[in-house]
Amino acid sequence: MILTCRSLDPQYVMRNETQVKSLEIDEVTWQAIITASLRKLYGIFGEASHFDLVQVFNNDPRLQAIIRIHYADESKFINSLMAYTFKLNRFTGGDIEASSHVKVIEILPD
Repeated sequence: MILTCRSLDPQYVMRNETQVKSLEIDEVTWQAIITASLRKLYGIFGEASHFDLVQVFNNDPRLQAIIRIHYADESKFINSLMAYTFKLNRFTGGDIEASSHVKVIEILPD
């Protein structure tokens, strides 16, 4: 199963376009965000859930990523990603203090 995820709200991107243009979320940061969301809702068992980052889109202003998960973990990933909010600078170390969340925008079967 493949999830397409987005980390920044498009409205925030429109209001702060100059700050967002220089922002990049690499594979390691995406892994940290996803693992933190799983740990927050499901503890150590959630943190141990396996996923693969298929592709990261830094050129897209919405900062999207595609992750591959096992079909049995679908609800675990969706629940944890949708419930987790965070300050973006916690993971990127930059100046953007946007309250962020990961939104699942598409689910594709393998």
